[in-house]
Amino acid sequence: MIRICSINLKEESNDTKISYNVRTDKLTGTNFTIIGLMLDEKDNEVISNQIREYNTYYFDSNGGRLEKYLREYKVKHIIIGINLNNIKTENDVKKYIRRIRKLGKICRRCKTMIGILGEDAGEVISIIIFNYRENLNIKNIKLPDLIDSTKLEMYRGKKQRYDYIYENACTKLDYEFQTRNLCDFKDNKCIEKRKTNVICGCCRHYKNLFSRKLIKCEYLKNKKCTARCITCKMFTCDTLQKQGIKFRIRDFYLLNYYLNPMQKLVIKTSYFTPKDKIMRRLMRLGK
Repeated sequence: MIRICSINLKEESNDTKISYNVRTDKLTGTNFTIIGLMLDEKDNEVISNQIREYNTYYFDSNGGRLEKYLREYKVKHIIIGINLNNIKTENDVKKYIRRIRKLGKICRRCKTMIGILGEDAGEVISIIIFNYRENLNIKNIKLPDLIDSTKLEMYRGKKQRYDYIYENACTKLDYEFQTRNLCDFKDNKCIEKRKTNVICGCCRHYKNLFSRKLIKCEYLKNKKCTARCITCKMFTCDTLQKQGIKFRIRDFYLLNYYLNPMQKLVIKTSYFTPKDKIMRRLMRLGK
């Protein structure tokens, strides 16, 4: 479980309860630093005043200086500090992504962990939100999306990070289809195939490149998909599209901002393909 702590940066604020909780947690390690990812130098000074026990470091464009700091002081853990007042446009979001990626690479080289265990079992404190506002919405980007970036960089292996990107999008798609009952199944028939004899819905494809014969997808077993194919999950039929229901890569934060154009093409075109094959393609085309 990831705990998100929030603090108001105004020094005269009486919001002391949350900062008190951060200070008095029974943390498993004492050597850690709060890295100000989207803070300015003035913000950093206020943090130092509010949380005096902890080291704070302002992340600027000089990654080499941060790496030297982590190595010199043998920093084992960091917590990321973000001031939401400094994230107002999509360009600010892209700046955040560049910094979180750079920070992740530096931490992996220095063997520094993002996050630190809290007092509750399985709890990790990884990020502090300054000037928290729940209704953050920048071109359909919400606060949980920014938090997902931090979670992503907590994974140290390349395969683990791509798996998180993939599963994050699949989980959101599953939630949309299941909670909204988009396909409106009745008597094993979806809304598109209600007046036909087809009971496998969209799970059909041509037998081969030269055939016009439709066959049931080989990964559909016992009325369940065994492929966990993200491309199929994003597909919506003509009936749903007429209702304005359509899923695009840009609708999913991690897919949109963390995959390159070739990887996005893989996501768009890999119908009827199991997850392990799609993952191998993403790994080959990514850094």
